[in-house]
Amino acid sequence: MRTGYTLPLADPQAELAVVGGKGVSLARLARAGLPVPDGFHVTTAAYRRFVEENNLRPRILAALETANPVRPETLQAASRTIRDLFDQAQIPPDVAGAVAQVYAALPGKTPVVAVRSSATAEDLPDLSFAGQQETYLNVQGVEAVLDAVKRCWASLWTARAIGYRLQHGIDQSAVSLAVVVQLLVPAETAGILFTANPVNGRRDQVVISASWGLGEAVVGGLVTPDTIIVDKATARVLERQTADKQVMTVRVDGGTETQPVPDELRCAPVLSDEQAAALARLGVQVEELCGYPVDIEWAIADGELYLLQSRPITTLTARDPFEWNATLAGDYLWTNMNVGEVFPATMTPATWSVWQELLRNMSLGEIPAYGNIAGRMYLNYSLTYSFLLKIKRKHERAMSVIGDALGVPPDGVEIPLIPVSWRTILFRLVPREFRNELKKNRLRKAAPEFLATVQDRCLEVRKRIGAVQGDRLISLWSDEIRPLWHDVYLLQDKMNEELGALTRKLKAELIEFLGDDEANALLTTISSAGELASLGPLVGLAKLKSGELSREEYLRQYGHRGADENELAAPRPYEDPDWLDRELAEFDRAAVDVTEMLEKRDAEFDTVRQDIARRLPPKKAQGIERKIIAIVETNTLREATRSELTRVLDVIRAWFLRAGELSGLGDGVFFLTVDEVVAILSGDTSATAYIPARRQMYERCRALPPLPRWIRGRFDPFRWAADPNRRWDV
Repeated sequence: MRTGYTLPLADPQAELAVVGGKGVSLARLARAGLPVPDGFHVTTAAYRRFVEENNLRPRILAALETANPVRPETLQAASRTIRDLFDQAQIPPDVAGAVAQVYAALPGKTPVVAVRSSATAEDLPDLSFAGQQETYLNVQGVEAVLDAVKRCWASLWTARAIGYRLQHGIDQSAVSLAVVVQLLVPAETAGILFTANPVNGRRDQVVISASWGLGEAVVGGLVTPDTIIVDKATARVLERQTADKQVMTVRVDGGTETQPVPDELRCAPVLSDEQAAALARLGVQVEELCGYPVDIEWAIADGELYLLQSRPITTLTARDPFEWNATLAGDYLWTNMNVGEVFPATMTPATWSVWQELLRNMSLGEIPAYGNIAGRMYLNYSLTYSFLLKIKRKHERAMSVIGDALGVPPDGVEIPLIPVSWRTILFRLVPREFRNELKKNRLRKAAPEFLATVQDRCLEVRKRIGAVQGDRLISLWSDEIRPLWHDVYLLQDKMNEELGALTRKLKAELIEFLGDDEANALLTTISSAGELASLGPLVGLAKLKSGELSREEYLRQYGHRGADENELAAPRPYEDPDWLDRELAEFDRAAVDVTEMLEKRDAEFDTVRQDIARRLPPKKAQGIERKIIAIVETNTLREATRSELTRVLDVIRAWFLRAGELSGLGDGVFFLTVDEVVAILSGDTSATAYIPARRQMYERCRALPPLPRWIRGRFDPFRWAADPNRRWDV
């Protein structure tokens, strides 16, 4: 029978307020199937029941009245008083019975266990209580376990813990303590593993501390352990320092004690390279599960590896702010519909940050509108749907809008809702969209004239990029490149919206008269009409062959377009001196008659228009003809805008390359965000520490297969990719 005073170790109800930070971490590891010793939680409800039954709360607060964090003797006096209260108090029978029941269910007649305290404020990323409560090892028998539990509860009131809470403004009356009881691992070797190097902050290294016996000698700083540095990507040992390990913690009757290490083991390596590699791989699994760098207490017994606890590393120089997995942000439905075609490859941090310049203002506070999942761009379908549902009021109406643009989730896939208030819509969304629309409309009115200036502006800025130094390079970004980037993108967004609206209206009318299949076929022909910029490179080759265009003019007009043109780290075609010759050779081999191809396309378009005019009532045919002309004109302008947007991206690439040259980072700058590059140019080089780990993560992400079209909730792309039965649709 469940009382609420205990929980199985892997129980889904093992939350921070119930089992404390250590308990939450162990429960997460256990649920993931990682090698965690079996055990159970004694919950904070048991602690509160103990305090309540013995009327301890008013006496605790009274003892704390004179405690002053700058006067250690007052903290020690308060701690002694409270610990005496705990020693005299009795564990209530219902709590003791619950603990005895789950202890008896562990393997063995009288199992030997470790009893560890787990505070509700422990192991949080920004306020770690690690080491401020107690651990009792080699505990055996119900009475010994209950005594250890009570001593863990009392450890919440050590002088150090009281002072820590006072210094950090933590409400002393609100704290409580859980306890974790686990089978004791009779370790031959044990230690600590860090999934990021705590000395230099490098995220591409695993650091292992290892010694003989139980891990308490390492954790307590009683021994100088072996140190092994392992490459996170390959699990290859990079460096090892074998220490003179003079003492070890071993089991004795009723507890543990520190003993000398046998002479033959003192200077012997604790771990082989193979064991270090296995530990490193396990550490990476834990880091990927948690979503942040962790330090792990581990042990090896009879050749088996065990995880004893895990917590965030709070001592790194800085946590890498770049996020590779947006699914950790919350329970949302993500899709790469449309954006997956625009961004087919893994993006570097530089590319992601530049696009985020444009997309971040579409987010709702901390809820992202777009997310980076393993370097791929995804759209937060939940956020868009939640807005539309609030405005349209009904699911069907919301889906009629979002379905055309972003598709419809597969059957059985739920769309998690995000609370959206009318206040948010009226005071945040509407003003933001109003400002954007004003600027878009201004750009739209002058679109042909504006686009005609972009090529020359880009050429001018590129010349200046190559000639300036640090400060001026920053000014070029902030004063010229960034504003141009924003303007061309806003115009592109406006053209997409305009074309989408026109196409939806025309499609509805064509379906009414001609049916779905024929309407879609006609729309395909209509969308390929006009002087499209996407055909420019092919038409340009024909002009180059006929002498109408020089090589220099061709490279200037079309050399920025390529297969991975949205990725800043990808070289542009014109950067390859042999590219144009290969294109010409392929053009000759294909024997494409561009004039004939265009004439055939135009003839098909004219046939479509004539067919519509013949089959529809005159007035309706005239209206549809106007819509067709508007679509062709809008699509032509949209394609031209897209080409110029890519041209500006080429200038941004040149800016990053120049920053890499000036800073000495070379192509390492593509693993930094634009803000970090600006900081480096200003003299703050701290972000360079992130480059190796980001480069490694980029390569890991790039090796993944295409990710699913739909992703719901927390998603581990590497675990998904390793599953032979993985799904591709969701």
